Amino acid sequence: PRKVPVFCNTGCNHGNVREKLGNCDGVCMGTAFKKDGVFNGRVDKERVREFMEIVADIRKDCKEKSIKKNL
Repeated sequence: PRKVPVFCNTGCNHGNVREKLGNCDGVCMGTAFKKDGVFNGRVDKERVREFMEIVADIRKDCKEKSIKKNL
């Protein structure tokens, strides 16, 4: 069987990314990266950094679970 990746296309943010990535393969980001979460604002480097720290932690958890599963 062919696996088709599933992405969360809207509504993902710092508070729910762990849940979203628990149910899909990736997320599309937009307003959550903008200064003060404003649609037409500039991308806020600190918001991106904080988000990617959360994602790195999620990836680490997934890798550890995969290693334990294969033991």
